Amino acid sequence: MLSFRNKQNKIQPLSNDSETIDGVSDRINQMLKLLQITEKDIEHLHKIDPLMEQCAPEIADRHFQMIMKIPEIRQIMEQNSNYQRYVEAITTYFKQLTKPTLSKEYVMYRKKIGRIHSKIGLTDEWFIGSYIRVYEYLLPHIIKQYRNSPRDLTNIILSLIRIISFDTLVVIGSTQEANDYQLVHNISKVMEYITGADKMKLLLDSVDSTIEETSSVSAASQQLSAAIEQVSEHAIKAAKNAEKMMDEAKDGQKVIEGTLNDFIKIAEEFTDTKDKIDHLMEQISSTNQVITFIKNIAEETNLLALNASIEAARAGEDGKGFAVVAEEVRKLAEQTKTYVDQATSTIEQIQTNSNEVADNANYMANTIHQRVGYAKQSIETMNTITRHINEVGESIHTIATISQEEAAATQDITTRMGNVHQHTEDIKLHAKETGQSIYEVSSEVDDLRQNTIQTIPELTPEQLIRVVQTEHALYQWWAYNALLGYHSIDDLHADHETCRFGTWYEEMKGSSLASLPTFQALEQPHQAFHQLVEHVKQTAQSSNSQQSEQLFGQLNTKTNEIIQLLEKLQTEVLPYR
Repeated sequence: MLSFRNKQNKIQPLSNDSETIDGVSDRINQMLKLLQITEKDIEHLHKIDPLMEQCAPEIADRHFQMIMKIPEIRQIMEQNSNYQRYVEAITTYFKQLTKPTLSKEYVMYRKKIGRIHSKIGLTDEWFIGSYIRVYEYLLPHIIKQYRNSPRDLTNIILSLIRIISFDTLVVIGSTQEANDYQLVHNISKVMEYITGADKMKLLLDSVDSTIEETSSVSAASQQLSAAIEQVSEHAIKAAKNAEKMMDEAKDGQKVIEGTLNDFIKIAEEFTDTKDKIDHLMEQISSTNQVITFIKNIAEETNLLALNASIEAARAGEDGKGFAVVAEEVRKLAEQTKTYVDQATSTIEQIQTNSNEVADNANYMANTIHQRVGYAKQSIETMNTITRHINEVGESIHTIATISQEEAAATQDITTRMGNVHQHTEDIKLHAKETGQSIYEVSSEVDDLRQNTIQTIPELTPEQLIRVVQTEHALYQWWAYNALLGYHSIDDLHADHETCRFGTWYEEMKGSSLASLPTFQALEQPHQAFHQLVEHVKQTAQSSNSQQSEQLFGQLNTKTNEIIQLLEKLQTEVLPYR
């Protein structure tokens, strides 16, 4: 019996006539070969197409009712669709199962379903489980209809399983690709955050500038400290000299005040002398009046003696004796007059000289009076000068004290600036270590990104464009790190034809994509970008840092131009969606 059954249930040999689809990846055709889907399977499925047309709406409704009982799927459904839209879409899909047209469009539609599942977060098990609704409805009807034809029954069920398995593999593969791409996208965002946030060269340049500035400030502070030390020393000496000067000024003030006071006393004594001279002049004037009076008396006596002589002559002998007396009186009067004239002349000379003395005395008195005023002003001025000298001395002493304090402060500043300089050197070292760490992390993240990309069998054009955005930012990133000495210059070797984007771009030149202006605009900046990478490599090897930085600025401009064009290309309607 067992032997008989084995003969009846003999498994068909593996076929080499499985279906193939033009324009799809080898992986898809390998799935068709793995599942052994042939033209006969298409014929078997057409036999149950009327049954699927009838049952598809009920299957779709039942499936919707089922998923709404599962909280996790219901939440996804409520956030992304509704009953009508979902039932219509899945009804159309179920109807395609029994009249499949194995073409590129058929595969792309399934892949689109997988990408949608990835986007809304629907996991594989819920999608696989949905096919149970198909089996629940169709299998009883198929068995009932073909129960009398076991071979047809077996072939139809097997073909149904094959097409569902193919769809499942394509959708799940596409979901996994989308999930992997999302991982690549997230990793790419991390890379872009790293490359965008890292400004290590700016930091190092800033630190170098800071070190240079702190060195200059430190040297200047040392010079300032030395200068203030000298100022402090001179201020201390000046303070000591000021003290000596104040003492000398006080002594000089005493001498000058003593001299001026003596002059004032002399002036006072001269005033007394002038008073005596004035009194003498009055006496001389009185003497002159007496002399004049005597002279007048002598003249009168002489006149009287002359008259007496005349009268005595008239008296004759009787008058002789009287005449002699009169003559003697006359002679005495004459002599008195002569002496009086001499005395008058002498007194006049004395009076003349006395007048000159008096005039000189008056002039001297006036002059001395003025000088006394000046002397008193000089005493007041000396007091003011002495007070100012005291104030200057106190200021110099204060300056000396402040200078000593400032000297200590500047010395402290010099020490602190030295510490700042050392700390800045430490920061530079840590910055370099941080830059090295960032570079190493970015390398590890990029390795993860590359490994993840390799797990994706086929990237869509949109996905490839997104990957290329990151990779061109990374070319710039590696060039940037090459300038910093973290990345090997020799590793900057990709060119326009050999990079991932260049390869894809050359392939797409023969497609309808080539007619898009944005696509056409990419070639020139992409070629210029890789030429600049080569120039950066050459200048970095020649240690021409200034030219390397200029080229790097141009490279950054080209990178942004390429990324902007790629972003625009993503938004355009591509025939590969």
